[in-house]
Amino acid sequence: MNRPRLLRPALLLLAALVAQGGAVAREGRPPTQLPAEALDVVTSARGIQFNGSPKDVPALHLVCDAHCPYCAKLHAQLATDFPERAVRWVPIAYFRADSAALAARILSSSDPVAALDGNYRTYDFAARRGGNQAMDGRAAMLDYEHGVLREHWREWGGYTPMVLASDAQGRMYRARDTKSSSIRILLDAVAGDGSR
Repeated sequence: MNRPRLLRPALLLLAALVAQGGAVAREGRPPTQLPAEALDVVTSARGIQFNGSPKDVPALHLVCDAHCPYCAKLHAQLATDFPERAVRWVPIAYFRADSAALAARILSSSDPVAALDGNYRTYDFAARRGGNQAMDGRAAMLDYEHGVLREHWREWGGYTPMVLASDAQGRMYRARDTKSSSIRILLDAVAGDGSR
């Protein structure tokens, strides 16, 4: 009468296999299309373009907070996995009380790309704070358009980093998560033929 003992390991193995299959299926799911106004909302807010060439049209838009630890990790990941893709960082403020001031200082810096890179490269993961606190640039608040973006961002899922890309018809899509495989799926989806 040891059937219950034998049945339990079999059930655990079955559950593990189902969970693995679910993870694979989720990873392969297509990106989410955002409402029609999404491209205008994202591109109306000031941002900083990095990776690729400065004259490239951004392949990706990142809605981020300067104090977000996941944004710091994604910044490094993009430099490694997608260095040829122009990426546009578009800040919102929600993570800390001074997130807006830090983002405004990064945007108004004499070298915004270096300020953004320094903020995430020297990120303090223990304190959960952007690392470049001594950058130049005036302390200010974010523009009105960043507030508009933040309101829409909440409707689109309300998390950071949010990885977005648009297709040739101006439709904006959101990646399922920040895994490189999900970003590739997003880029392939907006390219239509996988060539982007």
